[in-house]
Amino acid sequence: MSEPTKKYKRWLDRVKFARDTQENKINDNIDLSYKYYQGKHWGHNIEDDLLYNDEIVDNMVYTAVATIKPSIILNRPKIFVKPKRRQLETRQGPIDATSAALRMEGLANFLMDELEIQDELEKCVVDALLAPQGYVMVGFDGKAIESDIISMIRNEEIFVRRISPKDVIRDPEATDHDLKDDKYICIKWVKTLDELKDDPNLKNTSDLKPNSLVEPNKKDMLGSFTIKRFEDDADSAFTSEENDLARVEGYDVWDKENQTFKVVVLTHDKFLRDDNEWPTKFDRFPVEPIWFNFNPDETHALADTDVYLSKQNLLNRILSKVLDHVKRAADQKYAYNKRTVDRKAAEDFAKGPSASIIGVKGDPANGIAIIRDAAVSGDLYATASALKADIFRELGIGQFEAGGAEKLQTAKEASLIQQGISSRRADRSKMVEKFYARVIRKVLHVVQQHVQEDSEIPLDDSTFDSLQRMNPGALAASEPFVGDLGQEVVENYPFMKLDKDLIRGDFNFKIVSGSTSSESDMIRLQKAKLLFDFAMQNPLIDRVESTKVIMELGGFEEYLGRLMRNPAEVQREAQMRAQQRLQAEIAVDKPKRDTDLQKTQMKSMTALQQEQMRQAGETQRTKEDNQTKTLTKMFDMAKDRSKDNGN
Repeated sequence: MSEPTKKYKRWLDRVKFARDTQENKINDNIDLSYKYYQGKHWGHNIEDDLLYNDEIVDNMVYTAVATIKPSIILNRPKIFVKPKRRQLETRQGPIDATSAALRMEGLANFLMDELEIQDELEKCVVDALLAPQGYVMVGFDGKAIESDIISMIRNEEIFVRRISPKDVIRDPEATDHDLKDDKYICIKWVKTLDELKDDPNLKNTSDLKPNSLVEPNKKDMLGSFTIKRFEDDADSAFTSEENDLARVEGYDVWDKENQTFKVVVLTHDKFLRDDNEWPTKFDRFPVEPIWFNFNPDETHALADTDVYLSKQNLLNRILSKVLDHVKRAADQKYAYNKRTVDRKAAEDFAKGPSASIIGVKGDPANGIAIIRDAAVSGDLYATASALKADIFRELGIGQFEAGGAEKLQTAKEASLIQQGISSRRADRSKMVEKFYARVIRKVLHVVQQHVQEDSEIPLDDSTFDSLQRMNPGALAASEPFVGDLGQEVVENYPFMKLDKDLIRGDFNFKIVSGSTSSESDMIRLQKAKLLFDFAMQNPLIDRVESTKVIMELGGFEEYLGRLMRNPAEVQREAQMRAQQRLQAEIAVDKPKRDTDLQKTQMKSMTALQQEQMRQAGETQRTKEDNQTKTLTKMFDMAKDRSKDNGN
C-alpha cells in the first residue's frame, strides 16, 4: 500500500477520531437501549449464569415507546404550503405566489405518498425515543441526467431512508443537535468488494481489500449477525477477497465548510471519491435529525432511556426475586419422623394426589409435618409499583395509557394529570411536525435538481378542483376542440405540470394542525357535523371545500371522485333553478297583475273623462262669462251714445 497524501491522511485522522469518539460516548448505550426494547435485559442466556431461577423482564422500554409513539406521530399527514412572498419570480415574469403555493402543495403531498415518507419517518421517531437522535437521509441515487419524476420514484432513484443513529458520525466539536454547527458528517456503510468495484462513481478500487467480516451474532446481541472489524490486520485470511463473508467498511464524508464530498476507507491509502461539490446541494446536510431532550453543550441529545434504565434493571431484579420466593413457597416441603413413617411411604404421600393417605405408627401429628416458608414481603410489591410509577412520571405517561388501572381520588386529579401529559405530548408533536416539514423541503431540493421540466404528477380531487378555479393553466390539458355549441373547448386533466421555477420558489411547509393524534370514528363524525353547521351559517366558508372535508371526516375520501359533481355545473343548475322559480312566481302573479292593470286603466280612463268634462265645463263657463261681459260692455256703450245724442 502506497503512502497516503497529506490531504488524505488529514481526513483519515478526522474520520477515525469522530468515529471513535461517538462509539465511546453513545454507541454502547444505543445498543443497550435497542436490546432492552427487544426484551433482552439480562445480557446472557447460559443457565449457569442465572442470578435467579427465573429472570423476569417487565419491559418498560417497549411500553414507553408503544405508548408515546402513537400519540406524537402524524396520523394521515396533510402538508399545507404558504408563500413567503406575494409574487413568485419566473422566467416568464412574476406570477401569483398563492397559486404557486397550491401547486407546490399538490407536489409535496404526492411525494409524501409515493416515496412512503411516512413509514420512514415513523421509524426515526422510534429511534429518537430509544437513542439520542433519529436520522433520515434524503438523496438521489440515479443517473446524473434529468429524468421523469414517476420513473425516478419507481426506480427508487429519489430516496428517503432511515439511517441507524450509530451510522451517522457527527463532528465531535459540534454542540447543536440539529447539525447546524457541524463542519462535516460521515455516513458509515458496509458493502462487498464487488459492489465497490462495480460502482462507476468510485475510483482507486483496484487494490482495495476487505477490512471487516460478517459473523453470526451471539444470542444476547442485536440482530442475526454483526460486523467484526479488522483495521489493524486488513490482510487477514478472514478478510480475503475469496471469503464470501468479507466486507469493506467505509464512510461518505459530507464537508459543509468546503462543500466537498469524499468517500474514505480507513484501511485504504486513497480517496474512493473526492468531488469538489456535493452530488446534490442542500442547505445543510442530506441528513435530517429528530430529537426530544435537549442536552446542553453536548453533541448528542439526551435519550429517554438514559433517564430510567437503572430503574428498569432494579424492577426486573425485584420481580425475579418475588417470583423465586413465590415458587419456593408454592412448592410444599415436608418433614417426616423416621421412627413412625417409612421413607418410601413418605415420598409417595408427598407426590400423591389430593386426599392421599399414609400409615403412621402412633400419633399422626408426629408422623409428617409441613415446613412453611415466610410470605413475600409487601415491601417488594410496593417498591416495584413505586418504580413503575416513577418511570411513568419521568416519561410523562399515565398508567391508564399503558393499559393499567390508576387509583385517583377525584375527577379533578385525573384531569390535572391528563393536562400535564397532554402538554408534554404536544411539545413532542410539534417537534415531529417540524421534522416532517424539514424532510419535505429536502426532498423538493432533490426534485428541483434532478427532475426534468416536462414531468407530470397526478393530483387528488381536492387539489385538482382548486387549481381548476385558481390556475387552470397549470393543469395538463387536451388540444383545443370545437364543442357542441360551436365554441372552442379545452379539457383539463387531473395532472399537474412541473417546472423548476415553481420548485425553486420560497415557501413555508406546515403539517395540518390536529393531525398528530389518532381519532375515533365518533370524534371525526362530530367534527363533520360541526363543520357542516358552521358552513351553512357562514357565507365566508367555501361550500365545495367544506363538502370535501366533511366527506373525508366521514370516511368517504376514496369516493370523492365518484360522488363529487363539477362545481361549475352545479352553479349553472342553481342559476337555472333560480330563473325557473322567478318565472313561476311571475306566472302565478300574472292574473292578479292583469286585473290590477285593468282596474288601474279603468280608473285612469274615468279620471281622464272627468278631467275632460271639468275642462269642457270650465271652457263653457269662461265662454259664457266672456259673452256676458261683451253684451254688458255693448249696453254700456249704447247708453253712453244715447246720452250724447240727447245733449
